[in-house]
Amino acid sequence: ARTKAEGGALDIDMDVYTALNTAVAQSGEADIIDVQIFSGDETVRKNIDAIHAAGCRVVGSYHSFEGTPDKADLIQRMCKAQDMGADIPKVAVMPHTPADIITLLDATQEMHNKYADRPIITMSMGSGVISRLCGECFGSAATFGMIGQASAPGQIPTQQLTEVLSILHQAL
Repeated sequence: ARTKAEGGALDIDMDVYTALNTAVAQSGEADIIDVQIFSGDETVRKNIDAIHAAGCRVVGSYHSFEGTPDKADLIQRMCKAQDMGADIPKVAVMPHTPADIITLLDATQEMHNKYADRPIITMSMGSGVISRLCGECFGSAATFGMIGQASAPGQIPTQQLTEVLSILHQAL
């Protein structure tokens, strides 16, 4: 579940957030569940422990629709997700300039090469769509193709994404 503070539809209490994530994990219908890593350490630990106990994996995410933190901040956020026990740290940020996209990709590469002991996912939303296409080259383990309506700015329809990734993979 994603709260309104990080781009979701609902502004929910953290106890309800935890109960919802736990119920989904225990349902057996999910393989991986997104947990907002900056929801308070106690809340995050409760969520990760309950999700892992149910046999699911955790994406520890941070979303900033306001802008792009600096490189050191982005790396620190991914390290925190890793330290908290998330199986896959993830950051998604909003660029205001092309330099913001480069910051995200540079942070991705440094995290991947120096600090990550597990897969990471990064993306720059909106005009940062290039990061969704080339993130793999910098160490991001996955991207997001949309079916139907986008849930965040800059998402690419799966058919187009498949074509672009095929071209990149052939060139690499």
